[in-house]
Amino acid sequence: MNGFDSTTAIRKLEFEENRAPATIIALTGLDAREDRKKAIACGINVFLTKPVSLSQVQTELDKWESSSSSSSSSSSSSSSADSSGSGSSGSGCSSGSALS
Repeated sequence: MNGFDSTTAIRKLEFEENRAPATIIALTGLDAREDRKKAIACGINVFLTKPVSLSQVQTELDKWESSSSSSSSSSSSSSSADSSGSGSSGSGCSSGSALS
């Protein structure tokens, strides 16, 4: 199972069991624009391409945390499942590519 498939399965489980969405971070060697779009469509929250420094990881996590906390405080809990991509099964997430 690759990262796209794993994320789709996690988002599906979260949706089915009415769980709060986990933050999913992809640290990958894939750098194509299509891979980034596919990752977002599958529900990956942060997409980082190797090589990456720890300071870059921290910067991205800080950005995600600040945008996530500001959007969650201004929206209802039902919209968080939609923005996480939990219903994204069938959105072109399963392919031969794997996040590595």
